[in-house]
Amino acid sequence: MKIIVLVIISIFLVSGCVFGEDQIDSFEDCVYYGYPVMESYPRQCRVGDELFIEGYVGTLDGLSLEEARHLAEKSECSAEGELSEVFNYNGNTKTWWFDIVLEKDGCSPACVVSEETRSAEINWRCTGLQNH
Repeated sequence: MKIIVLVIISIFLVSGCVFGEDQIDSFEDCVYYGYPVMESYPRQCRVGDELFIEGYVGTLDGLSLEEARHLAEKSECSAEGELSEVFNYNGNTKTWWFDIVLEKDGCSPACVVSEETRSAEINWRCTGLQNH
């Protein structure tokens, strides 16, 4: 009898039922149940194949983070430099911003992906007078 109880408990532990994995639907839940948090900006927490992002709920107007990143990787942005893990979503302009690892004096380039047009372009974010 004890063996049967241990087997049942083991099955629940392995399947995630005891920890409520099937109930996780937000970044906060993911953190609460003890899943690892990536120290990116914004912070991310993964449960299996699902990625939860701090301050971000679901898919925004049909363009998920993964889709936006894919568009950025297939655009001129990747030809100029490597996309970093740092990203942000601007709800006002409905654009995803991915930092680009690229050295250019006075600039901090980002790849901007528009949800509306599903296109990507570089925003150089330069300050001061630039010599081209």
